[in-house]
Amino acid sequence: MSDSETAQTTTEAVAPRQTMLGQPEGNADHAAASPAETGQPQAPAETASPGDDAVTPAAESYADFALPTGIEIDPQSLTEAKQLFAADGLSQERAQSYVDLYASRLKEAVEAPYKLWAETQHDWQQAVKTDREIGGARLAGNLAIAAKAVDRFGGDALRQALNVSGAGNHPDVIRAFIRIGKAISEDALVLGRGVAQDIRSRADRLYPNDPLKPRE
Repeated sequence: MSDSETAQTTTEAVAPRQTMLGQPEGNADHAAASPAETGQPQAPAETASPGDDAVTPAAESYADFALPTGIEIDPQSLTEAKQLFAADGLSQERAQSYVDLYASRLKEAVEAPYKLWAETQHDWQQAVKTDREIGGARLAGNLAIAAKAVDRFGGDALRQALNVSGAGNHPDVIRAFIRIGKAISEDALVLGRGVAQDIRSRADRLYPNDPLKPRE
């Protein structure tokens, strides 16, 4: 599958879930109906002319099969399939129906991981938004706190890893970075208050009540 075709297939599989608009289940079913699934393509026997054969004769050689956009079958597999079709005496049309069925299943298999990934991301985001501790009205402020923790301990490289892996949407990951962000904010607040500096000498600190110490 070429890069452009792969991108198209991936976009078709993921885009409905990325909108987070609650697409109905079943809309992502991209399987193409094949002639074998919709019934026999031949006319009923009683309407055929007397000179017509009831069964289309087998093809001596097969032309290129039609494939859905974004799906390719490697040439070696097609060669082996054509040999099986010829051995079973299949016509071009009948062989195409088998190719259609295989292509639809292949497309489903290619798209399935992307669909699952998008659904998982959507579920994680919804869990974060409705979480009693970090979600609801607190969400925007908590995400800002978490962003500070990401900036301090990982920066752009960590942010990219969270985005590519999808972990940046996981409720427990977000919760952890919120807690880290709050912890470093509290540390900064304590340090910012300052402590009065003790300017006494070491001897004065060790023996503050020494009677032999000269008085000022």
